[in-house]
Amino acid sequence: MLFKCPALAFFSQLEARLKLHDLPQWQLFRDYQACSPTATDDEVREFLSTKAIPQCGLCPSRRTKFVHPNPLQRSALQ
Repeated sequence: MLFKCPALAFFSQLEARLKLHDLPQWQLFRDYQACSPTATDDEVREFLSTKAIPQCGLCPSRRTKFVHPNPLQRSALQ
């Protein structure tokens, strides 16, 4: 299967592990259709030519960098 991003590719595993089956917030991910290995050349071209899909709206546009405190510094432990 060919997916637009890793989040979509691994969603089924994440859904099973975290038991997200009944949560409606994840329906947009469930609705995603990856490109099948049996797709024709034209279908693959069409899949690759599509830039943004509805699921892209779920990705954060601005990432917040998370900095871990240095455990070797005493001030970080307080």
